[in-house]
Amino acid sequence: MEFNSIVIDVNSYQNQTFSATINSVQTNHPFELDKALPPKMTTTLSDNTANLRSHLLFHGMKAYAFKSQEDQGNPQKYNIPVTSLSQQRKREIDEALLQCIIGAGLPYSMFNHSSVIHFLKVLIPEYTPPDRHTLSSRIINEYHQYISDLKSVLPHVRPIAFASDIWKDVSAHHMIQLSLHTFTMNFEFVSLPISFHLFHEQKLSSNIQAFFEHERDRFSLNTTILAGITIDNGPDIKSAASYNILGPQFACLAHCLNLTIHHGLSLWEKPNSKK
Repeated sequence: MEFNSIVIDVNSYQNQTFSATINSVQTNHPFELDKALPPKMTTTLSDNTANLRSHLLFHGMKAYAFKSQEDQGNPQKYNIPVTSLSQQRKREIDEALLQCIIGAGLPYSMFNHSSVIHFLKVLIPEYTPPDRHTLSSRIINEYHQYISDLKSVLPHVRPIAFASDIWKDVSAHHMIQLSLHTFTMNFEFVSLPISFHLFHEQKLSSNIQAFFEHERDRFSLNTTILAGITIDNGPDIKSAASYNILGPQFACLAHCLNLTIHHGLSLWEKPNSKK
């Protein structure tokens, strides 16, 4: 299993007698990403109808499309001869494009823009990039494969340390993340995200504690040496981590230093005698 040029090999860890494959933990827990997706919200700004016309064009209603939208996927527009492309080569390019979107955090529709299509036609005349719907479905498959690989490897990795944080985004939704940190037999540092999504429960210590328990059980980490979890000094997450579900808790030194400077020097606010 390879992430960011670091290969995780089950056989490179101490316990080599364990099987490298385990059954996935199936739950209906509210923390499962696929079980409670937020409602999709759409907004319409001004009187621009380009997106609506593109949608109709996608369903074959060409009469409503702009001329530029009709030419978007037409290779003859660029006066470039089209030849056949082997299926294997197309899959390789599709995979490279998908990893580009994942690694750089690009929008799905980027490679469907007319300028990008023209650029790709110059490089590879016979290649047409997949549309955003195809890319979206493939990224979902990549996610499930990533989780499956983690479930196979993590029970045989020890020790494992964690870091977690919870915060509110600009939409007033709480986000929560959990990452793991370990090293190989060659002391190569490995850091991987294992959970990052909306926190649909109330921001209570009991719910955060349940989230930690769910992630521990989801990846079968009950028999793994858990070195501890690093968190900020928020009272809710601090209380949840105090039960040693993922090992002993440690305060984040960066957060502590920031609070010391903030309250000690009072550069931005007047001193508070209670702190």
